[in-house]
Amino acid sequence: MTAHQSIQSSNLRVDLSTAQIVEMASCDLYRGAQIFAPGPVHHPVMDYEVNAEFIATMLASYEAFTKDGYRPPILKEHSRDGGLWGLVVALYERDGGLYIDIEFRRGVMQAIRDGELRYLSPSFYPRYPHPHTGEMYELVLSEVSLVSMPHLKNIQPLQADHYQQYQMSECGFVSCSSFTPPAEENPMSQTAQGSQENTPSAGSNSNTQTLDRITEQLTVACSERDAYKRERDDLKGQLEEMAKSLKAERKHRLTTEIKVKLGEEAEAETINELIALHEANPALYAKTLEKLAKPVEQAAAPATPPVNNSETDEIGSQGAAPAGKATYEQAVAMGEKAGFENGSEGMLTYLAENHAHLMA
Repeated sequence: MTAHQSIQSSNLRVDLSTAQIVEMASCDLYRGAQIFAPGPVHHPVMDYEVNAEFIATMLASYEAFTKDGYRPPILKEHSRDGGLWGLVVALYERDGGLYIDIEFRRGVMQAIRDGELRYLSPSFYPRYPHPHTGEMYELVLSEVSLVSMPHLKNIQPLQADHYQQYQMSECGFVSCSSFTPPAEENPMSQTAQGSQENTPSAGSNSNTQTLDRITEQLTVACSERDAYKRERDDLKGQLEEMAKSLKAERKHRLTTEIKVKLGEEAEAETINELIALHEANPALYAKTLEKLAKPVEQAAAPATPPVNNSETDEIGSQGAAPAGKATYEQAVAMGEKAGFENGSEGMLTYLAENHAHLMA
């Protein structure tokens, strides 16, 4: 048996860890215990109404908190003294209310049959953060208690005939309520005892047929489970391949776009950094690419014939430099205007690529 079993057959779902198997093997499963009925509720902490929205919200939080194996506890009188009377193994909607399936610990169902325990009382948080993701959830079921005086007076009490006993099998737990307990032996003579050993009883045949039927159902359930796992793994592999293909296609498209803007001689390191920037912040990527592309576009533009006027030279207003060539101070000023900090590696790269005469 694996570390976690999750078998569904004949409307029975079992989800237990190996560590729980020995202790829970003799436990009772109570199906269909009502914890909320539709309608308004007035409570000292808060007033609320059990409606479709309430139910959907609580079901969503229950799924989030139990998807990794946690199960809300069954306590007694809302006391958190370390005692555990069972586990909530399922939460679902029925007839406009909320119901649970419970795995009671050994002896609890006998107390219900004897009338010692009768009522359930749910407890929930209006808002509560998930301890591992930090995400805030609403209407989080905290625990359900066995109580003598419940606050909710419109939910059905526990009934002694709502439980099933289970025994272990190769694929998990199966109901053994259909088995006929062996009849108590009666004193008989040695002769009668010997004659009955050779005659199969009707009860024995019935038990054998029942066991064969359950074995067949378990075999089908295990096959369906294995088929589901194979289908899930196949779909997972297909999704991973699609993701790789899309990533490669996006990288090729961005590489082409960058080379168009910066030229075919653009370095691979620069291309990879821009692609990473696109993944993190597409808007910043677009701005950065435009800034880097301006010097390239200016270099590609046809040169304007120089005019013998210092005020109309390319950088004539900043100093008497030859047309088309800037002084170091002028080049730094242009780099700062392009968004590079003076003295930074980006500024040095900018000067090297756009004002090579200063680096000679």
